[in-house]
Amino acid sequence: MPSRALITPLALLIAIVSAWFAYDAHRDPRTWVEKFHYRYAIVNAKADELDNIIQDGASASNFLASFTRDLFIKRQGDQVDSVFKDPTLISLLNSLAKAHPKLVMQVRLLDAKGRERIRFNNSIYGETTQASDQGLQDKSDRDYFKISSSSPNGLTITSPIELNIENGIIEKPHRPTVRFITPIKVNNEHVAHVVLNYDFSAILYQLERHMPKNLSLLIANKDGSWVRAPNQKDNWNKDLQKSNVIGLDQYAPKLFKDLHAAQEYEVMSEKVDGRELYMKNVRAPFIYRSDGNYESTRTEIRSFFIGISFPEM
Repeated sequence: MPSRALITPLALLIAIVSAWFAYDAHRDPRTWVEKFHYRYAIVNAKADELDNIIQDGASASNFLASFTRDLFIKRQGDQVDSVFKDPTLISLLNSLAKAHPKLVMQVRLLDAKGRERIRFNNSIYGETTQASDQGLQDKSDRDYFKISSSSPNGLTITSPIELNIENGIIEKPHRPTVRFITPIKVNNEHVAHVVLNYDFSAILYQLERHMPKNLSLLIANKDGSWVRAPNQKDNWNKDLQKSNVIGLDQYAPKLFKDLHAAQEYEVMSEKVDGRELYMKNVRAPFIYRSDGNYESTRTEIRSFFIGISFPEM
């Protein structure tokens, strides 16, 4: 039988624990298991949203590249410039830009040397305009063009999520973007590249809609650089060269390592700063074109990590 000296502290402890469980049940009546499954479900839902957008962007870029490639094949023997001036092609690029004014920032066609030959811009107000010849830029020094130039025909590449750059300078106000680039080859030579810029601020708005106030959406690139950081001031730490900001790789090192090794369907978690962080790897697909048929494969070329920071259970 416990001594009288222990009865009071033990009773007090039991009372405190019981009161906490009663309070927690009143605050959120779901069981621990229900909360656990809810967290997996909401992270999976957000990952699926982002995955669908990336799939659509890659498919649209591949479609434009296929159409343009057919024009080059039909015009073999003509000057290359005749394709870049084709009214049907110009109208198609214009139509795509106008069809998605809030999502598509730019629709571009680069030549084999990385020079823009056609570009349609959508302003933040949704107005579609075609760049003049004087407004076209040389993109030969950009990483996405260099990667595309070494890629086989029909392979659509997805860029990191980053702040848009115009004429070598980060655009202000900041316009986050993710690009989809498809090289076009005829007779085993690169002749052009399709580039679609999707406005990631519109994607973020969609992903963050209806989020409960006590939850935080987090997104990072494959290298751990932040798109949406736990502290909003730390967003775009790599693009803006914030040397005092740590990325996901240091913020949650075990989770970062687990995400790189995770299967596509797996949600990984780690407790960080007194909160539970659940994240998932969204892999951008390769898309190949062969005799008019499209085959999507999940071989990894680009990963994004998306997740939610929850209060402790």
